[in-house]
Amino acid sequence: MRTILHSDWWHYQIKYPFWQMTLANEKAVYACLNYGESFCPEEIADRSICIDGDIATILQKS
Repeated sequence: MRTILHSDWWHYQIKYPFWQMTLANEKAVYACLNYGESFCPEEIADRSICIDGDIATILQKS
C-alpha cells in the first residue's frame, strides 16, 4: 500500500479503510469520484474505478 505521510493523513482517513477492504476481498471494486484527488494504490488499481471530476457536473450529465 502507498506510504502515507503524517501531513497527508487527513486526506486518507476515509479512503484508507476502503483501500484495505478492497485489497482483502478479491471480489471487491473500489470506486472514487473526487475532483483533483481521484486515485488508488497500485495494489488495487486493476479493481478500481477512479473518476477525477466534480460530482454535481457528472450527475447532471447522467
